Amino acid sequence: MKKGILLLAIMAFTVACNTTKKTTTKTDETVEITNVTEEELQGNWTLDFIESANQKGKKLNEMFPNKLPNLNFNTSDSTVYGSDGCNRISGSYEVKNGNEISIGDKLASTMMACQGVEDHAFNQTLSKATKFTISDGKLLFLSDDVVIMRFVKEQSNIEGTWELVKIQTKDRSAKGIDMRFPLKTPELTFNGEQLSGNTGCNNISSTFKSSGDSIEFGAIAMTKMFCEGVEEHVFTDAINAVKKFRIDGDYLVLSNNDSMDLLTFKRK
Repeated sequence: MKKGILLLAIMAFTVACNTTKKTTTKTDETVEITNVTEEELQGNWTLDFIESANQKGKKLNEMFPNKLPNLNFNTSDSTVYGSDGCNRISGSYEVKNGNEISIGDKLASTMMACQGVEDHAFNQTLSKATKFTISDGKLLFLSDDVVIMRFVKEQSNIEGTWELVKIQTKDRSAKGIDMRFPLKTPELTFNGEQLSGNTGCNNISSTFKSSGDSIEFGAIAMTKMFCEGVEEHVFTDAINAVKKFRIDGDYLVLSNNDSMDLLTFKRK
């Protein structure tokens, strides 16, 4: 008799553990909350839906006419950065008890004013998120078991050729790319784990490794031409300081450990 009771208890526990809970958005979309791991947050996610009092019937691209908000999670150190559609945001997040999350109150933001952008609505809604799950490849944030935000994952493909469009220098000079590199514009090409390109004068080659938002370059080999008037040392100094990267549409941004943008490239 005791064995029978024990078997029933084990069966009941197993069923309870495998049960998924259904929840809804205010658009009557039904989704299932399933257990996910924190590692599944890794990557760049772009806003696809928001439930906000500030929405007032506006479509998403009307709330965020410049660009859609995004969140880029690095699960190795529980940090996140991205955009609220106007300002850059960054900070930490905390996951506990499976799918409980705290994020909105842990983020810092730049202080630009963007007319017509509902960045405050994004940040206020994000601060209400208490749980998360991933359903059909989409990241859902919930409050009181109601979906308040939905994100789709972006594939950050660094492979290809990128042309320099902006550089941050130590002297903070206002000189443009054409003035610093009058002969040709520096480029980088990523192929597998191989890096090639030019400094605006000499050709370069190296290797690279990337993980999350981190990137590491190997020793850089370079030809030894002399090009008068070309500030290639400015470019190579910046490359040597790079520790992080992000892809924002057609742009590749390389930054240092303090998340200061050093080099911005456009995909060719």
